[in-house]
Amino acid sequence: MSNNIDTSLPANSSNKEPEGKPGSAAFQSKYFARDLQAGIITGVMAVALSIGIAIMSDYPIKVGLATVAFASFIGWINAWFRPGNYIGSPGIAAGLAPVLAMGVASFGLQNMAFIVFLTACMQAVIWKFNWQKYILKAVPHYLVEGLLAGIGLKIALKFLGFTYEIPAEQVVEGVFFNAARIQMILISAAGFALFVFLFSKFQTKQPAVPYFVIIIVGVILAQFVSLPMLQIESVDIKLALPLPNFDGPLIWLHAIGFAAMLALI
Repeated sequence: MSNNIDTSLPANSSNKEPEGKPGSAAFQSKYFARDLQAGIITGVMAVALSIGIAIMSDYPIKVGLATVAFASFIGWINAWFRPGNYIGSPGIAAGLAPVLAMGVASFGLQNMAFIVFLTACMQAVIWKFNWQKYILKAVPHYLVEGLLAGIGLKIALKFLGFTYEIPAEQVVEGVFFNAARIQMILISAAGFALFVFLFSKFQTKQPAVPYFVIIIVGVILAQFVSLPMLQIESVDIKLALPLPNFDGPLIWLHAIGFAAMLALI
């Protein structure tokens, strides 16, 4: 019998414990610059994506951004006690945008906080007892793929109008493809081509590069070309308990079923 010995390491080498607790991703001063860069990139991306998802979900943009900011703050507090191993920004989910829009239409924006709270409670119970493994077996993969494909198509159709939309003062009555609209279509096509090119080059090394380039180019271009701007609706932001305001037992059953659907998705 022979023993396999790894000769790539010195015979007297010893495994040194990493700085801090083993397996911990808590703050370490030597990684401050790297963590700061990652945080800035994540924050900028969260703002841009959250605005788009808020529009898709028929949510006020201000409410969407406040949701992300508050969720990120809670995540930062929890990281001191239960540190994770990746950098992210919790917030509204892109895949649930059409479903949230349906919830707003069905229950009203004032009741969506309770719907989200009820969904979170259901998901907490599912993860606590590890029921997700049974859910994954019960839900066929082609159903999930079809759902995601449908959501992607709906998102694409929702934002297609932004590729040719122009300011109201540039609209010519009776003429759809005027000079301003053709210019907007060309800008959109060039931006899409630039994004695809940069994404193919940097997707494995620096995936944030194409997003930052598109954002910066858009800001610079807006200084010289008249482009349609987003209007952020003024909404009062306040902390309050997610108390529902439903009329009748049927709407309660509908809300519970809707939250269960969200939890399963």
